[in-house]
Amino acid sequence: EVPDNHMPLFKFIELLESRYHCTASVSDVNKLKDICKITDNLGSRIISFTQEIKSSPPPNLSKTLVPYCTIHCANGLPNLGWCELNTIQSLNVMMSLKIFSAKLNGLLNLHLGSMPLLTFQACYEQEYHEPLPVDFNGVPLEHLISCVPNVEIRSTGPNKNIKIVKREAKSAEFDEEAVLKSVPPSLAPNISLLCRELVDLLKTTDKCQLLLSKFIPAYHHHFGRQCHVADYGYTKLIDLFEAVSHVVQIMGDGTRKVITLTHQAQMRRFTSDLLRILKVQPAKQITFTDFPGAFEKVMNKPFNPVDYGLCTFQDLLEEVPENIVVISQSEDNVVIAVPKREQTAKEIMRTKQFAMEVIDILRHSPNCTMLFNKFVPAYHHHFGHQCRVSDYGFTKLIELFEAIPDVVKIQELAEGERTVSLTLNQSLKILGNQVASLMKNSATNSIPLDELPRIYLKECGYPLKPQVYECETVSEVVDKINDYVQVVETGTGALIVSVDSDFLSTAKIRTWALLLKPPYCKDFNTFKYEYQSRYNSDISLNDSKRLRNVVSLSSVNDANYIALTDLYVLAAQLYHVLYINGGSVLFNNLERLYSQSLGKNIKLSDYNINSVDELYEQFEFLFFICGYKKSVLALNRNLAEHQVALPVQIYNSNHVSKKWPPPPIHKAVPGTVKKVSPPKPDTPPTP
Repeated sequence: EVPDNHMPLFKFIELLESRYHCTASVSDVNKLKDICKITDNLGSRIISFTQEIKSSPPPNLSKTLVPYCTIHCANGLPNLGWCELNTIQSLNVMMSLKIFSAKLNGLLNLHLGSMPLLTFQACYEQEYHEPLPVDFNGVPLEHLISCVPNVEIRSTGPNKNIKIVKREAKSAEFDEEAVLKSVPPSLAPNISLLCRELVDLLKTTDKCQLLLSKFIPAYHHHFGRQCHVADYGYTKLIDLFEAVSHVVQIMGDGTRKVITLTHQAQMRRFTSDLLRILKVQPAKQITFTDFPGAFEKVMNKPFNPVDYGLCTFQDLLEEVPENIVVISQSEDNVVIAVPKREQTAKEIMRTKQFAMEVIDILRHSPNCTMLFNKFVPAYHHHFGHQCRVSDYGFTKLIELFEAIPDVVKIQELAEGERTVSLTLNQSLKILGNQVASLMKNSATNSIPLDELPRIYLKECGYPLKPQVYECETVSEVVDKINDYVQVVETGTGALIVSVDSDFLSTAKIRTWALLLKPPYCKDFNTFKYEYQSRYNSDISLNDSKRLRNVVSLSSVNDANYIALTDLYVLAAQLYHVLYINGGSVLFNNLERLYSQSLGKNIKLSDYNINSVDELYEQFEFLFFICGYKKSVLALNRNLAEHQVALPVQIYNSNHVSKKWPPPPIHKAVPGTVKKVSPPKPDTPPTP
């Protein structure tokens, strides 16, 4: 094409790489002595045709090389001047893999299963009448095509410089084991190591992409040693990468070749990172919307699906192998979780015992808290035997703690350390017993409120911190343990005294029973009258104040009102659900039956109730747990003692089970009543 058929040698090599995407050295050119020659002209090397070639007709290369689609680009590619470089760049696109797969398969059907990569954009836009979503921040088109099942990109042509997108059924997945079988045994360890090093290096680069020309210096910088291609049995780097095509994909042409991880390698990498993030989450699960924040916290970099070779997080999740994670829909969000192995009955019993042991250990620690890494030694010292997590059906201690969320909580400290501590409810129980014990040791069975911090510090060895119990003052803390102690105002100030636990437990159930029906509220005078009438017992306003967890008191226009708290309104509603369902329901059906019975939805988790054990702990007066795996809730028959109505089924079983007194002895034992003989025949009748 060049006038006089000669040009500078450097320009020839540059155009050769640009147009035909292949490289040639001076020695390669010198081998073509019957076609061209290299001469010196004023210190510059010039390449030109030989005289024989100049006199022969030029070949028509356009008939043998057609890198474009003849359907959508019938006029061919735009003409370039002989001195122009080929500046066609590889495209990045931003599109869901599911949508892209459907459109790509549609194009392949139109092209009889094979189409040139170079004109993919033109074919797409003409066929679908919409622009290809090209985005600099997207995924390379070549890589996205390779993610579609049963579609490959093959290089054809004399110099393998024309890329064709071709539908081809993939048999078995090409893996490292197959590669290692094809190389000499002495080189297998080197190839295996290189595969791991390629993943390690590329995951540190932007979008997991690296120019082929920059691989050697990048390898040297990352690993601190040179990469010798000969160590792997090859002479060219490109041949080495083609041999490990299960790990590395080569994209682009000529000097713009880029390497990236294959879709198979990217999915293994994403799956590993996903599990790493899930395993540090509470209950090993996370919502779709919370994942980016958790990813950044664990991996110390922002989450970008493009780094894993796909455009959306949803695409990545759909490509994760089966049985690795469990994906479920929860209202308006998607929950991703690690599958859990079901514990055996023995392991469940051991876990419950472990929960009691945890309480026993942590109650001796300041504020019921200790460093996570101190727990195992403390357990060993306290109980005299090792804490074997496998005995409970788990592999990590953190998993065992997550199985008892109603007992312990794990917190991350700023320094990266973790602490294990009792939950608020458990901590308040420990504190209540501690303060009640202080009452018993006091000569007057009471302690001044303002003296409690000093006495607590002296007896327990650490200060009483209201913040630990989500309070601002000591007075608020004492209010939260009103099942154990109460504050009494005297002439000398506020005193803390012990409470009558029997009275409180009885008053709690009776108060709840009187306020059982909507609107769960009454005038206090009416309530007091009904309490006395039904139970033949008095209750004062001060007594009701001690039932803070059960009722709230208010005053309107000088009239006092008593109402159930939200938690005990829930108890009343659950009683209603159980009553109309015969007195017993499956725990898993409770929320559904609640919605059917009351016409509104409920989430027990909003009340910090996440298991049947937590529900029983809150409302043990209301029902008991029975059935297989403790899955059935049944109304407590003892409610009848407080004149709470029970369903007929429960009432009858309760009625029959009572031991009735025996009948009068004279009806049961013969001979206890004097018998009268009939009169003899000769005896005259009595007048």
